[in-house]
Amino acid sequence: MITLHLQHDVATQATPTPRAMDIAAMFGIALDGSTNHPIIPPIELTLAPGELAFVTGSSGGGKSTLLRLINEALSKEVSGGRGRACEPPEQAGLNAARAVRSGGSQAPPRPPMSPALICSDDLPKLTDAALVDALARPEGDGHAAPPPATLEQVCRWLSLAGLNDAAVMLRKPSQLSEGQRHRLKLAQAMAVAERRPEPWAVLLIDEFGSTLDRPTAFALARCVRRWVTGSDVCLVCATTHDDLLEPLWPDVLVEVAPGGVCEVHRRVV
Repeated sequence: MITLHLQHDVATQATPTPRAMDIAAMFGIALDGSTNHPIIPPIELTLAPGELAFVTGSSGGGKSTLLRLINEALSKEVSGGRGRACEPPEQAGLNAARAVRSGGSQAPPRPPMSPALICSDDLPKLTDAALVDALARPEGDGHAAPPPATLEQVCRWLSLAGLNDAAVMLRKPSQLSEGQRHRLKLAQAMAVAERRPEPWAVLLIDEFGSTLDRPTAFALARCVRRWVTGSDVCLVCATTHDDLLEPLWPDVLVEVAPGGVCEVHRRVV
């Protein structure tokens, strides 16, 4: 579990043209950069493995900005090595056993409670091979990448993303529709999250299901919810489509709106 304290303001930096000055005077806004406008007010966000955080709100409300703040804050937590105090003793034993199984040939692991940070927008491009082959190495072909995934693993990830049709599984990424590429990116993100060396992971997905028709997005959301519940991954997804609230059944709901409005609600079990 990790707790983040987030906030983001922007300063007025418009060029003081006559029209800009008229608008500024009309609304009492300074143009010299001295006036800060809140985008994300001070909030506290706690993330834990096996949980799903759903960020929703109107377009332009700050959803993508919030995900960027989470990305930046978690990057500092991981590189700074914080979070160790939250580790239970039994987890320390599991981490030590994992290090022994890995052979100890890889780089030193991050602090025990520092999660792997995975942003779907930053994933490497898959090779233009059949999906069952391209997804076998979702991290790319670097020397530090784990061995190729099994066919069973690949089929499972594709099924979770709604790409389990045999004809689709044999297509190349370049032959997919926009909606299918969106789901392939999700399958790739789940594959990377499951195969990372860290004890848990935080997966960030912006515009979740935004390119899909609503029945498909609804079904995908249900599959993703089941996957998160049975995993040690914390998923943070954002979209304007609040109709996904029921199938995602989030543990944490973050509602954002223009004007620096942001409310965090945690589901009471």
